[in-house]
Amino acid sequence: MIYAIVMIAAACAAGLVVFWIMRNKHEKQMRAIEAQLEAFLGGDDANTAFSLEDDDYSALKNYIVELEEKLVLQKDLLEKKTNETAEFIASISHQLKTPLAGIKLYCEMDHAPHYAKQLELIEQMEHHIKSLLTLEKFRADAYILEFDRHRLKALIEDTWNKLHPMYSGIRLVVQGDEPLRCDRYWLGEAFLNIFKNSCESMDGAGTISVNIFKEQSSIFVEIEDSGGGVNESDLTHIFTRFTRLRKESNSGGVGLGLAITKAIAEKHHATMIAVNAASGLKITFCFPIISGHLTIS
Repeated sequence: MIYAIVMIAAACAAGLVVFWIMRNKHEKQMRAIEAQLEAFLGGDDANTAFSLEDDDYSALKNYIVELEEKLVLQKDLLEKKTNETAEFIASISHQLKTPLAGIKLYCEMDHAPHYAKQLELIEQMEHHIKSLLTLEKFRADAYILEFDRHRLKALIEDTWNKLHPMYSGIRLVVQGDEPLRCDRYWLGEAFLNIFKNSCESMDGAGTISVNIFKEQSSIFVEIEDSGGGVNESDLTHIFTRFTRLRKESNSGGVGLGLAITKAIAEKHHATMIAVNAASGLKITFCFPIISGHLTIS
């Protein structure tokens, strides 16, 4: 009887030892897989290698390696395509700007009867080409944005100060302030496009109100003007390129400013909506708060 009890105890102890060894082995294997995934997501794809062992963990690891290799291939193809598109856009830009510069120069030299109007039209064409190329570069990921932490109120006020001399009868009112990780120059360009659109709708006098606030995991920037709003039918495609709003018909634009603004917002992982508010058009940005990048001393 005692012998049987001893044998059972020994068997249980041996089972516990085996269980502990297998559990420890499995934990090490899972930690190795986890470390491999973390390294890959961190940009290190040099340590991916297939396992020759025949067990479930090796099968899982090999499946992960296969996925990683496919992702690396897709990334390389995307980078190649992006570079090709950027080079194409740069070439087109050069080919368009060079003859326009020559035409402009000849107009200035010849002083033809209508040269002033010709110069105005050429400058408009240059602006349209620049805007279109800017939009296409954003769509092709040809710009490298420089993200840092900035206070939105200061960024918006600095942007408005560049435009205000041309619209001295319009005032800007900013309420609230939040820090945001962003590219200061390009986000400023996004706000500038909205301000221009608002100013052109207000006939020289009015107010642009900006409200900055945080809710849960997002930062909101609401920009509302007193320009009377736009046609309801325009709201559905207001951020689509070549969309000209009714009140912009005499501005000389071709409908690229808000499309560029939307492209810039998307590079900041933001969404945008436009609605007709009480006094005019209201455009709202929703920026997600990226954990670990929001503290400003």
